[in-house]
Amino acid sequence: MNSRKNEEKKNELHEEVQLWIKELEFIKDEHNFLKQLLSTHFLELSSKSSYDLTKRKIELLKATDQKRKEIQGALLSHDQNIAKLYKSFKEEDLEKLVIEHDKCKQEVKLLELNFRYTKKKIFRVIKDILKAHKQKLLLEESPQV
Repeated sequence: MNSRKNEEKKNELHEEVQLWIKELEFIKDEHNFLKQLLSTHFLELSSKSSYDLTKRKIELLKATDQKRKEIQGALLSHDQNIAKLYKSFKEEDLEKLVIEHDKCKQEVKLLELNFRYTKKKIFRVIKDILKAHKQKLLLEESPQV
């Protein structure tokens, strides 16, 4: 690879890592929103009928957030490795970095899929709670015969 292509490749890698870090920050914000949503409906979620299901969803949410933190740390380290490559360039270092980069890409994609799944499951539980609450209100409002 010539010097210009190497520079372009390093820039491309760095920009992609920065994009992933922003995506993980967004997932962090969504995670906080979901935690708040769950705490808002704590009483309904802790009922006997919902407790086990809710517990599993909360565990999924915690596991996803832990994985996000791990990946974010790995991305920051990977980005530092890219920066080091700017200072002292070796062709074999770029090749190793590209392999590491592909691994990071796979990790980010898998996290996004897992988080999307978790989010969908939590929204479904909350939707069911809201639907039951609305039905209860409608029954209370309906005229008694």
